[in-house]
Amino acid sequence: KLSEGSEAAVVTADDGRALLGRSIVVAPGAWLTGLSRSLFGIHVPTRVSAETVCYYAPNEAATVDHSYHSMPVFCSDEDNGMGAFGYYGLPMIDVPGIKASAHYCGPTIDPDARPSSAGGVGGALGASVEAAAEERVVDVITSTSRFVGSTFPHVQVEPFETQSCLYTSTPDHDYVISRVPGFPRCVLAGGGSGHGFKMAPAIGDFAATLAMRDVEPPAVLKRFEVERLQHIEAYDESRHGFRR
Repeated sequence: KLSEGSEAAVVTADDGRALLGRSIVVAPGAWLTGLSRSLFGIHVPTRVSAETVCYYAPNEAATVDHSYHSMPVFCSDEDNGMGAFGYYGLPMIDVPGIKASAHYCGPTIDPDARPSSAGGVGGALGASVEAAAEERVVDVITSTSRFVGSTFPHVQVEPFETQSCLYTSTPDHDYVISRVPGFPRCVLAGGGSGHGFKMAPAIGDFAATLAMRDVEPPAVLKRFEVERLQHIEAYDESRHGFRR
């Protein structure tokens, strides 16, 4: 439970403990939509998807340096067969291979009920849901491997590791970094939309600026205000888009 007084915002835990702060930053990740509704009574539409990233090792005979010392971050608008967002990837950084994936192509999921192919507990969902999610994950890996094989001749075409991660995507694929309407002591941060991690220092800095209520926020933060999304309805899986 969250409430505001004249001097502080108060978060009350389930065990009755109260946490007080002059301002509070709420950064709920994949639970942005649900917690915005339960804490603040506002509508913040997002789509949570389980995305698969793949790691590919250089060939044993490769003489090309695939580390970040020589290889840049890369992206491609090549058709991945599953959406309009192409591929992205990173050079070798702390792992023995490059990272690549088809972007924004994974199955839509409930973060509280993830299919086993997306890091959830096997058997928690129905067989048809599990099968559909697994099929999509296989499609993402196959598409990514095809792209890697045609683009990087010195890299093996089978991934040595795959990982599941969650995207929390807003309708415009931009962040939410905003004071909460009706809750002047609260700041909402989220909606990374698949490109939040690398911007984390800036997002944290902006959120802290908003939390310091006596500091005028930079004009650029207007584009991240939550009000821009409140007229948009929930994600419609049958239409593969948000209802407007």
